[in-house]
Amino acid sequence: MNKIVRHNFPVSRLPEELRDGIVANVVNVTVEEVSPSRRDPVALEEIFEMARKLRTRTGVEIDAEIRAQRDAWDD
Repeated sequence: MNKIVRHNFPVSRLPEELRDGIVANVVNVTVEEVSPSRRDPVALEEIFEMARKLRTRTGVEIDAEIRAQRDAWDD
């Protein structure tokens, strides 16, 4: 795994989203490569997006389906 460390790095050169909340003028920055075995947050977001698109059913619809399945067992 690759790792880069920069000591006394100017905060003004950091991307804006990383500067939020930093009061100092210089920081130590460590960047580490993520190993392929770790979960990819983008992939997880894609899973959540797919879940949001799934058709949801009401309790009444679910109860009706279960009732129909139980009735089929009795036949």
